[in-house]
Amino acid sequence: MSQLDLLRQYLERRRSPSTVRHYASETELLMNFAKKESGFDRNDLTRYFNYLIDKGYAHSTLVWKYSVLKRTFKIMGESFHMDMDDLPPQTDEKELIIMPAGAIRDMIRITARNGRAAEKFYLLMSTLYGLRRIELSRLTWDSFGPNYSTVTIDTAKRGVRRTHIIPEDIRCILEDVRCAMESGPRDIPYSTDVVGHILFDICGRAHYELRSREGWHAIRHALVTALIDASLPVYLVHSFMRWKSLENRGDPYRIAAVYYRPDSASVDTAVFSQHPFLGSWTIHTAP
Repeated sequence: MSQLDLLRQYLERRRSPSTVRHYASETELLMNFAKKESGFDRNDLTRYFNYLIDKGYAHSTLVWKYSVLKRTFKIMGESFHMDMDDLPPQTDEKELIIMPAGAIRDMIRITARNGRAAEKFYLLMSTLYGLRRIELSRLTWDSFGPNYSTVTIDTAKRGVRRTHIIPEDIRCILEDVRCAMESGPRDIPYSTDVVGHILFDICGRAHYELRSREGWHAIRHALVTALIDASLPVYLVHSFMRWKSLENRGDPYRIAAVYYRPDSASVDTAVFSQHPFLGSWTIHTAP
């Protein structure tokens, strides 16, 4: 039995399925990069993290990968020859990267017509609900309600776990995508790295060149910006995007968050009435 199989076996007795999947995936990526299953030295780890830095991973993602690998090494009885100080320092200022709405609509148009099933699935869920990459990777078919009427998002960054309505015109797309994926070479879930590569493929087909640090999160930023520009109340956008509570922040809308708690269905209905990308999908489901 390989080291990776032993790791999965150990984790499955103690951790949730999503944790097992992410821990095993991160460890396998390192093993594939270093071309070994054990005996990792400082040079192996330094080369791997330099590779991730060159790929444009954010500081927070590097810290997360560092923490996961440090835990899995302990489980496997391996010494972890790296310190947190070896990671590059976090910069104080971060540019908010927003993908142009026109480019997103082009991606939807091209992917809806010619994209692979996985590309359609992840772009659909990203553009409709503004999912982060890790949230996309957590989706399974069990996340969906009967007849694809709802989807439950396992929100990252301590956000609110939330069940969303899926517009009726979108449900047939999900049904077609599921049939294609289950009969194809691979079904969901995919790892965060594979989900990241899928966006590169989508952008390549749409002739859109991703900027440094531009990824799925840039679509999330574009969705938020468009919803606020459409004059939707910020507390509705806050609920739809599953952000952490505003109650303990110095936010001007915190009173609304405390006293006004609309039900999820009414929030979704209000947002989808002004949604910037929903129409780009439904045009491809019209008879």
